[in-house]
Amino acid sequence: MTSESEPTIHRLNGPSDLFPLVATFSDLSDGTEFKSYKDSQWRFLLNGEEITGFAIYSEEEKERIDGCVLKVNLDDDTVGLGMVLVRPSKRGRGLARALIEKAMQLENEQEKRCVLAVCSPLGQPLYRKLGFRDAGMVTTLTCS
Repeated sequence: MTSESEPTIHRLNGPSDLFPLVATFSDLSDGTEFKSYKDSQWRFLLNGEEITGFAIYSEEEKERIDGCVLKVNLDDDTVGLGMVLVRPSKRGRGLARALIEKAMQLENEQEKRCVLAVCSPLGQPLYRKLGFRDAGMVTTLTCS
């Protein structure tokens, strides 16, 4: 990061940039509902050509990512943001806000609407501060 207020955000384009980071996504999701995801589930989520990631790399360890957000084009007018993940030791420092604002800035320039497909309780206060509002509930069903 260049400073606490202005982290350097790197763009990750599609599976070729995202697949090598599967283990990182698991680490970043510690303390969230995504912690239980296996590598195969992460690869499934990251397999679309329309997926772009934004990441903040650690100042301490240049190869380590401290935060990320994924963006997917849902249609010509809408993009979805998701998997907003920040390393537990780096939470509360504005990384998630910087990542979301960067992804939203790019879409606002193209006049696209941004949606969060799924929002955990951990992120809800920030998302609301950024202007997102409740649009419904998600129900998870399992089959045994």
